[in-house]
Amino acid sequence: MVPLDTFFKTDRDIEQELIKALRKTGKDIKWINKYFDMVKDMLTEFQIDENSPKIAMSVTKGSRIAISIGQRYVIHPMADVIGFILPLEFNDIISDYSNLTGTAYFQNKKGEKEAFWGEFDGDIIFSDDAFLLENWKNAIKAELNRTTTSSYRKYHNPFYYKAVMDLNYRKAILNSVY
Repeated sequence: MVPLDTFFKTDRDIEQELIKALRKTGKDIKWINKYFDMVKDMLTEFQIDENSPKIAMSVTKGSRIAISIGQRYVIHPMADVIGFILPLEFNDIISDYSNLTGTAYFQNKKGEKEAFWGEFDGDIIFSDDAFLLENWKNAIKAELNRTTTSSYRKYHNPFYYKAVMDLNYRKAILNSVY
């Protein structure tokens, strides 16, 4: 196995950027583990490997963690909320979700709505809402079919992917955070 740092020529310490971003979420270790488990399930189900040009698991300049497929966020935890990409049809039942805090749409170049963005209270990840997760994955599948590459790939943080997929590494990283 080749060490990750072999591929990167940068003065930035991207592993420390991930650790800083995890601290900045303000979430406890149980929340981060649940989030990582959700992401791992998604990556595994869709067989998205570390080298896929379609995905970017990034740490933003503001020390936020985000995952994009193509040009669109598919999941993005923020201070008090977590955002999910969802199919447009989800808008029809959104009033059923009392923990929804914000909405938006993704549009194509013609200005036509193609996907829905919902921001929920961060604790929704503990609800195990099968309907929400199924819709999230349906929207992800649509994005994977729609795109060939993510222009955000240049911001991809391989340590983020590793923390999601490798449980021993995750434990070590989280020990650095907490």
